[in-house]
Amino acid sequence: MPKISINLLNYNTPWEEIKKCLEHALSQDFDDFEVYYMENAVDEKHNHVNEVKKEFGSDVKLKVVDNHGNLGYAGGHNKFFKNTDSELLMVLNPDALLEPTFVSEIVKTFNNPLVGAATGKMLKPGKTDQGEEILDGTGIVISRSRRGRERGQLEVDKGQYDELRDVFGVSGTAAVFRKAALESAKILDSEYYDPDFFAYWEDLDLS
Repeated sequence: MPKISINLLNYNTPWEEIKKCLEHALSQDFDDFEVYYMENAVDEKHNHVNEVKKEFGSDVKLKVVDNHGNLGYAGGHNKFFKNTDSELLMVLNPDALLEPTFVSEIVKTFNNPLVGAATGKMLKPGKTDQGEEILDGTGIVISRSRRGRERGQLEVDKGQYDELRDVFGVSGTAAVFRKAALESAKILDSEYYDPDFFAYWEDLDLS
């Protein structure tokens, strides 16, 4: 059983983005992992099951699942959570590109038995005219008005969020969960992400 399983859930993402995402996900320097490509799209233009099998089918770390319908973000990842027994489970958006050391570094966080979920530092694509990188988020925090927001979003990355620290929750863009923690958070013993959150902010609700 792999230490960590990664689920890339697609719905209407261009093939070139899917390809780049899978290339990065499958190129991790960590040995004990597997990657699921899960398809929510049904029309031929956006369903990339055949392209994925043709391009990456020889990689033993890859598993392909076609849902033959749109289960939504919550429904697709819930299916993954239910049917995967790895100790750590990761959800990954198809437009996110992992650094080669992402998995090996984030797995270390779970050496602390009190950690139930973790995420990394996410950057916007490209750089400013001054060569600076812009943060897309470093975890979910709650404002005084009880609204969730991405910590550090749109700030220039100056290393201000490089230290490990507690946050309210983890963004579904690239989030790793301990399987045992997910089991303890299930809704009515059947769901993890609340299916009422078909897409967007289901990560805040689960947190």
